Amino acid sequence: MADAVTVGSLVAGVLSMAAEAVLKGAVGEAVKDGYKTLKEKISRWASGDVVELEKTPGSAARQAIIAEIVDAQSEQDRKSLRDLAGALLAQLKESAPAIGLDIGRLTDVETHLRTVTVTQGFGVRINEARGGQVKVDELNVGPSAKK
Repeated sequence: MADAVTVGSLVAGVLSMAAEAVLKGAVGEAVKDGYKTLKEKISRWASGDVVELEKTPGSAARQAIIAEIVDAQSEQDRKSLRDLAGALLAQLKESAPAIGLDIGRLTDVETHLRTVTVTQGFGVRINEARGGQVKVDELNVGPSAKK
């Protein structure tokens, strides 16, 4: 049976996603403001850990520490943090560019994509590819890609 998601793990996960998005500069002011508000509230109890999470947003260990600290707070504080994290998550989803296909690492794979159509954002983004071959027959990106 899977463990239930705690408020702390939700908050730490959203904080991590927002930190990474802000670090990449790929978000608007609403996300930046929501991130700042959530970060300031969590920093009351875990300022050093928040600073470290900003440096390495993907750190599962740092997220776990922040989650544990958040889960130890009062019910009122957890509810407030949950609401802030929920609003920030909605802002992140709204501001996220549409991506047809996002591959972090592709290694020794034969990949053949017939058609990729994305009306807004990125068609295909491959961060790292080694060995193998990637073939795309048709790639349509932008408003004119609508059918």
